[in-house]
Parts: sequence; C-alpha cells; structure tokens
Amino acid sequence: YKAVTLRNGGNDRDNTKIRDPFISRLSEGMEMEVASTRPVVGYINGEYWGVYTLTEEFNDNYIQHHYGIDNENVILIKNGELKDGDEEGIDEDLFWEMFDFILYEDMSDPKIYAQACEMLDMKSFADYVAIALYIHNEDGIFQNNNWMMWRVRDTEASDHPLADGKWRMMLFDTDYSSDVYGDGRGYSSDTLSDPLFYAEYDEMHMGALVKQLMKNEDFRRELLLSMSDVRNLYFTKDRTKALLKDMTAQYSPYMDQTFLRFGPYWVAEWSLDNHYSGKLKILGAYFEGRYSRFPDIAAKAFGLETPANVNLKVSDGEKGSVIMNNRDDKAFNQTLETKLFTEYPITLTAVPRDGATFKGWESNNKNTVFSDPTALTTQVTITDSCAITAVFE
Repeated sequence: YKAVTLRNGGNDRDNTKIRDPFISRLSEGMEMEVASTRPVVGYINGEYWGVYTLTEEFNDNYIQHHYGIDNENVILIKNGELKDGDEEGIDEDLFWEMFDFILYEDMSDPKIYAQACEMLDMKSFADYVAIALYIHNEDGIFQNNNWMMWRVRDTEASDHPLADGKWRMMLFDTDYSSDVYGDGRGYSSDTLSDPLFYAEYDEMHMGALVKQLMKNEDFRRELLLSMSDVRNLYFTKDRTKALLKDMTAQYSPYMDQTFLRFGPYWVAEWSLDNHYSGKLKILGAYFEGRYSRFPDIAAKAFGLETPANVNLKVSDGEKGSVIMNNRDDKAFNQTLETKLFTEYPITLTAVPRDGATFKGWESNNKNTVFSDPTALTTQVTITDSCAITAVFE
C-alpha cells in the first residue's frame, strides 16, 4: 500500500461511526471501486485514542494492486482535480475532454451517446449515481463533492479489460447520508426528483453531467436498472440486517470509551447508556424503510407505472442458480423477492450445476414475455406481478 487512511467516521463520528464502511461493504460487487475496511483502536504513546476504520486508500497503487496495471499508467481525478498522474502532461485534460463532450453535445442523439460511452463507463457511472440516490448522499456527486474517477493513460500498455481508456467511478466518504442527523424516517422522502430533473447546476458541476446523460433513453434505462439492482440485490433487508448486526458486534464494545474520550460531552455525561444503540436503530430503520419505499419513489420521480412484485425462483436450488442483470456476484438459488419496473426488461441467466440440465423459464402470469423461454440467458418483459421460475432437472 502506498497509503491507508484512519477514518474517524466523518459526519457520522458522533453517531454510529460505521456508515461509510457499512455502505461500502453492501456496495461490493457493483461496477465501481469500493475500498476495503476494518475497525481498529488507536493508541498514541499508550494513550487510548478511540475507534477508527482502517480504510484502503484510492490511488494509483490501488489500481496496480487490484488489476496489475502499471501505476505509472493510471490517472485519478478527485473532485475535478488531478490526484494521481502526470501533472506536466495531458492527464487532467483527458478528464475535461470527456466532461465537456458530454456537457455540450446532444446526448439524446444515439450516435453522440455512443461516443460518450467510449469515454465514460456508463454502467459504472449509473451504479455510482444509483447508490448516491438510494442512500441520499448529501455531500456527494450532486453537491459536486466526494467523487473520484480513474482510467489508464495508454490503452496499449496493458491488455487488462479495464485498461480501455474509459473513466470509472470510485466510491468513498458516504457518511453524510441515510438520515445521519435525522430521526429514522428520511427513507420515505423523494430525494430523486430534484437532483435528476429540477436542480440547476453550473457548467463545472458533476450534477450537470448527470442531467445531460438523463436526456438519453439508454442511460435512463441503465440508471433505473442500477437503482433496481441496488434495492433488489445489494441492499436487501436480509443483507443490511445481517451486516448491521455483524458490524455492531465489532464496534459497540469500544464505543463508550471512545465517547468518554472525545465526547460529544452531552453523550458522555447524560446519555452514554443508550446513545450508540439509538443511533444504530436510526441507521437500521433508514435502510429497512428505504427498501420498502424506494421503488415507488423512483417510479413516481421518473413517471413510471407502479413497480411489479416479482418472485424469482429456482425449481431446485441444488441443481442450479440464477443471475439477474448480469450481476454474477449475486447469483441466487432460493426465491428472490423483487420489485421491478415494468417499462424496462430485465436479463435472467440460468446457471445449471454439474450433472443438471436447464429446461426453461416459466411464469405464472401468461402476460410475461421471454425473448427465448428455453435459452440460458433471456430478456424478460414483465407486465404485472408474477413468479418466474428457472426449471432445472
């Protein structure tokens, strides 16, 4: 490692301290860089200095370590400025070339948008925006802060698939989110409409880039599918509850001593017994409520029909599994309860185990349309609530 960071929790430092690593761990597997973390206790000359989160630092060494790409060929842009790269060269110009092209060209034109897709990895960007919207990050891309991108300079210097010259996102500093200063009810708010459709941004603002891309139907579809996957695959009730329980067990034994050492004073003096547990409940309530409300909030913001309740099933979990929307890391062999937008088809892939055979896709709703009901990978158009089963023998 070239560097690591000891994070004190940022905006969450007087509350749970776990928001950023919690959100990062839930986001692992999506099309963006997510830093590894672990809790630590700090001492200076033997004096207790509180609980921190040891966090992997995003820099050129990070890319080399994870992908084997020479760090001398890596460019990182943070909040519009060069973080790693050649300061005397054209590295920062490469970013602004992409930014200006998207900002000033007609993104509604399919040919122009296709050119933009050669500069910016749209799946990565859509995933990043979807996370920001789901957690309601109030100090992120829509505030033109705490965002980072990377790409290679010379596409011919590496044969790695990610060394294609496209800009890709890096997720960090998500503490000012998920109702961090609230009462646990912020999950029901429409935090999508204003940043995506109404807010006015200046020409140097990342929010302006998002609004430009929203003029293209392919990007809108990409973003809605990413938002759907965030809710249905990554931030499910089971995953958020299990991780919150795990991280609470890791951090909570050391929090009272941390509050006594650093305050805030009113916690140390008056509410030490219930402060931390109360803040954890607010965090848990946000993500449980967001899971329930987010599909309807998104549908209203985008002017879509009410999302459909769709149960994705596997006839025999010992004989195969299913992948939704090419999210290989979230293959499942048990029933997955989802809410899906009927306006946009989803992709399902059946994965038979050794010795098993995939027989086809079935739905209990005759209006469900499969591009090919016998193919391992099929596009599914959903018109209403239903159950879809992958049949293995």
